[in-house]
Amino acid sequence: EVRPNPVSDKLEVVVATPEALNFELEIFNLAGQQLLKKSTAILPGTTTIEVGMKDFVSGQYLVKLKASGYDKVFKVFKL
Repeated sequence: EVRPNPVSDKLEVVVATPEALNFELEIFNLAGQQLLKKSTAILPGTTTIEVGMKDFVSGQYLVKLKASGYDKVFKVFKL
């Protein structure tokens, strides 16, 4: 889950998993340029990762979440 959407300052990425895993978050603009890449190890349970988007220009972005056996893309609007 990503929230809030639309976002103005900080985006929260909430990940719930029954096991520990390595997690990768990437943000792309609609031209396909990677603007951010963040990797972290998360523990079992629910983890919230904050991503600062204050310096991003207004518009639409793609947030890609990857982990072992998981690959999901969310559309996010920056105000």
